[in-house]
Amino acid sequence: MIQIINELPYDPNKKSYRFWVDVSRNNIKEVKRLLGEGQNPNYLTPIFDAASNGYEEIVRLLIEHGAITTFKNANGNTLSEVAKTSEIKFLVSSSNCVLNDMERFYERCEQPDLVLFSQTGNKFSVHKTILRARLKDQKRVELLEEILVNYSDEDVESFLRWIYSGIVGKLEKKVVLNRICKQIDYKSVDWKSTTKGFLSDLKELYHDDKSKNFSIVVHGIEVRVHKEIIMARSELYRQMYLNTYEECTKVTDYSDRSLPTMKVFVKYLYTDKIDLTEDGYGYYEQKEIMQELDDAQNFYQLSDWSKLNLIVDKWFDNKKKTKRVLQEIEMRSIQKQQISKMLTSPQTIQQKEIIEKWNQKRLKEKERWLSHLEEMKQSFESEIEKERRAFETEIMRKTGQFEKELKRQKENWEKKRERNFQEWAWKNLLHSKKN
Repeated sequence: MIQIINELPYDPNKKSYRFWVDVSRNNIKEVKRLLGEGQNPNYLTPIFDAASNGYEEIVRLLIEHGAITTFKNANGNTLSEVAKTSEIKFLVSSSNCVLNDMERFYERCEQPDLVLFSQTGNKFSVHKTILRARLKDQKRVELLEEILVNYSDEDVESFLRWIYSGIVGKLEKKVVLNRICKQIDYKSVDWKSTTKGFLSDLKELYHDDKSKNFSIVVHGIEVRVHKEIIMARSELYRQMYLNTYEECTKVTDYSDRSLPTMKVFVKYLYTDKIDLTEDGYGYYEQKEIMQELDDAQNFYQLSDWSKLNLIVDKWFDNKKKTKRVLQEIEMRSIQKQQISKMLTSPQTIQQKEIIEKWNQKRLKEKERWLSHLEEMKQSFESEIEKERRAFETEIMRKTGQFEKELKRQKENWEKKRERNFQEWAWKNLLHSKKN
């Protein structure tokens, strides 16, 4: 199903607007925090901004939290068309496949085992397995039959479409769906991430072996599944079941695929993911499984939304990159061993001894020169000290002579002054006697 973005109602929630701004700015930390707090990943379809700007990590976070990838923007472009990088195109192409297959399965309404009625008396054919998986309890399914007769055809259609795909179109429909869930005492619905909840329910359904009602026989061993899931995901099994509806409870797989491959493929039908870690497969087992899955999309006639080949190609690309890295590591290890071997060879050891002797000789020469320089320094310092002392002695001698000469001149000056005074006094005395 393709929805146009313009049909989404405007929500003036400031927190949601900040979330859209954080996505457009590639603020991974804040986006992760808001999604963890339950932020709706589809408000203002931020995945379009992230995809067109090449924010791969943001796109991955939004898809993991239930962002719908089947929207078109106002220009009629899909996410794959506006995606900036091939990595983002892969993320978009390989997501939400099961949602679209399950929605088409609901629209086809093939082999239902339960009929619900709306307020107008119109019939809606459904499957008990899907209802039990989504509502978690058979009593809620029985209660739902009584409650839906009070709702219009449009409300019942929206509720069942949410049951089968997790997609809720308009905001006002969430109010109706929430009311129905409360009436059947089902209150654990995360309305901010409905598709994520749907995928989680399908994963739980995969692990619910008691409710599985169909078997695929592979090399004599039965692989239990739900007929509703394989009919929705695989056209081959759909036609096979429709042609032999009443008698068909098991079918033998003649594709010569191994049992581990079939188990991985069945889990992919539920989760849209290839999981090779659950049973601890080694590298060569993983490689064999991926090679057998390579043509599974065509053999099992998976829908156009199923991108199993993309996942397989991506896995082989990653393994090739890993192999190249391992080869480089191995090459470096070999080079390291060769260098180590070369360093321990007799010729290298002899060269090392020659270099060591030359280094020792050079060290001795250096020490000799340093000793010679130290001696020259001490000799130069002693010569300077001698000259300094001689200079100080000469200064002191000349200073003494100058002081003696100054004293002598002072004494001569004093004597001369005394003699002059006496002559003057004598002259004055003579002059006074004459008068």
